[in-house]
Amino acid sequence: MGLIKALPKKERKMKFNGVWITRNCLVLEHGPGTYEVELDRINTPRKACSWLVHLLEKEWVTTGQLLAMVHQLEDHFGYSLHGPLV
Repeated sequence: MGLIKALPKKERKMKFNGVWITRNCLVLEHGPGTYEVELDRINTPRKACSWLVHLLEKEWVTTGQLLAMVHQLEDHFGYSLHGPLV
């Protein structure tokens, strides 16, 4: 968490903990490949939380990846996942 928050906003869009955002997807590294979620499926706090819960059920996803996902989505969409989901 500290590493991602300490970096300038522009640099946070880069790959951290195996997570990054492309033009239309959030991408998580998964073994030799990737797991991609289309941005329009996570463009609101409620949708993003639903995906976070879905990913928590996966044995391969790490806490670091989920945290990086939260920060990347907050920066990209300008919403907060650290408070009430309105």
